[in-house]
Amino acid sequence: MRTGIRAFEPADQPAVTEFALRADQRRAVEAACQDENLTAWVSEAASAVDPAYQRRGIATALTEHALRWFTENGLTLAMVETGGDPGHAPARRTYERAGFTQLPIARYFRRLDR
Repeated sequence: MRTGIRAFEPADQPAVTEFALRADQRRAVEAACQDENLTAWVSEAASAVDPAYQRRGIATALTEHALRWFTENGLTLAMVETGGDPGHAPARRTYERAGFTQLPIARYFRRLDR
C-alpha cells in the first residue's frame, strides 16, 4: 500500500490525539504537535500506525520520509526510542528494517515523592 505523506496540519489534531489516547500518550503527542520547534508528518492513510492498519507499509513510509528529511537537512545520526514490551514489537521491527541498531541501555528511575 502506498500512502501520501504531508506536513501535520492543525486539523489533524483530533485524529492524532484519538490515536494517542489509545496508545496512552495523549499529553506527549499533543505537546509534540503544538511545538513550533518540531517538524511532524502524518500519513493520509486512514490512521497511521493504528493496530487496525498495521502491516500495510505506512510506518515504513513515514520512517523513510523522516530519514530522507534528516539527510537532506544535514543530519548524520538518527535515534528512535520505543518500548521493549510486546505492544511495541511492530515499531521495533519497522526501525530494524530501516537499518536502526538496538543498543543495550540501562535506565534507572527513582520515585522522589516518598
